[in-house]
Amino acid sequence: MIINNDSLLVNNNNCKSIIYHQDILSFDLDRYKFKNQVNVIITSPPYYNLRSYLDKEDSFKALEIGNQSTLESYLALMKSVFVKLHEMLTDDGVFWLNVGLISDQKSNIIDLPSILRDLCLEVGFCFKSFIIFKKNNAQPNGLKHRGTIDFEMVYLLAKAKDTSYFYDQEGYKEFSNPESMLRVLRGVGDDNKYSDGAPGQVPHSMNSFREKDDNRGVPLYRYARSVWDFNIKNFNPKKYGLDIQHFAVMPLELADRMLNLTTSRLGRCVVCKKQVKPYYEKKTLSKEALNKKEIEFLSQDKRLNKIKNFIINEKTSADINCCGQSATENVVVLDPFSGSGTTVLAAHLNNADSIGIELNKDFILLSEERIKKTLGI
Repeated sequence: MIINNDSLLVNNNNCKSIIYHQDILSFDLDRYKFKNQVNVIITSPPYYNLRSYLDKEDSFKALEIGNQSTLESYLALMKSVFVKLHEMLTDDGVFWLNVGLISDQKSNIIDLPSILRDLCLEVGFCFKSFIIFKKNNAQPNGLKHRGTIDFEMVYLLAKAKDTSYFYDQEGYKEFSNPESMLRVLRGVGDDNKYSDGAPGQVPHSMNSFREKDDNRGVPLYRYARSVWDFNIKNFNPKKYGLDIQHFAVMPLELADRMLNLTTSRLGRCVVCKKQVKPYYEKKTLSKEALNKKEIEFLSQDKRLNKIKNFIINEKTSADINCCGQSATENVVVLDPFSGSGTTVLAAHLNNADSIGIELNKDFILLSEERIKKTLGI
């Protein structure tokens, strides 16, 4: 571990992380050779006129984004940030942008997520998907003129205009809904109302003719949906031996799920820096061949006892050949507003190298202690 005037570096199991005590807008991409080098960006940027994390005497105070005199000046800075992030991203790279709604002084809602998303589109990013990050245990806001807002938006953006950006839908999956699993066993007539597709829709394979068959293989998992719900956990820096306040910590589960979907466990090509896509093989297993967690899920609904065969996809070993090379290196993850180091920590947990950029030196120290304690180093 190395700490100098510029950065913090953590090495763990061949994964490196470095957090620069700098400002993203003045960050020299040529000096650090970061143009077209980052595979995944995850960040929750400072909101407008909400919090300030730097003392007035801090030498970086003038560089802090969020406390500008007008919303327009704040947005101009954020657009410049997005231009820089676009330069740093590889051609197959993705950008996860996590933002919540804010209010003006008259308690009118400002749709900051949509505004920042549109700025990203203006600088060249393409809008691929969105996630509603729902906070199951959100605290009530105390306002009497509207309900409590218990969610934030997460946008998936990419450089690629087509589907050539890296996304591994097998990276994160959840258990299928029991009703959907049982439906697979049922027969479907060739005259059901959806057999030809609903108006304006292509017929779904689930509505194709099939006979009832209790021996049919049933998918055990389904791919990620667009609402992710977590219980927000209390974050107390004192457990890391630090008397530091941080009021907007991204849940580790959120960053981890993003990386599961957009980080290759096979690494990236040493030449073009694109991530290597894994291959998967469909397998049919009996209940006896499932793991403990899978069996526990099935035991929660007695109706699932009738299912005999389960379909899962398993990653297969395959020769890696990209740009005529078989050599790979670690995927690189960036958070330009590193804060408490959630993205950096999640990168370690997903076998990726990571870069953080942070103005608050106390937060860099917090990130170091948090990463060391979590990883046991």
